[in-house]
Amino acid sequence: MFEFVVGAINKILSFFRDIILYVINLLPDSPFRTITFPVQLKTLFAYLNYFIPIKDMLEFTAVWCAAVLVWYAVRWILRVVRYIQ
Repeated sequence: MFEFVVGAINKILSFFRDIILYVINLLPDSPFRTITFPVQLKTLFAYLNYFIPIKDMLEFTAVWCAAVLVWYAVRWILRVVRYIQ
């Protein structure tokens, strides 16, 4: 009986995996992989990046978003635990 349930769950999960892979394969490749900028524009971006550090700003924003996500997850877990007790 246990093997039947495990086998059925594995079949269902593999079916969902196949559907997700099929949908992902329908999506086109990224059009931004082959984008190239002229040398003048790269130089301009380098000078602009000296005054406005875009890369660092994006990294800090990603860390901040991760911290906020963790905060909301912990808060939700604590609310669920308090609700159950």
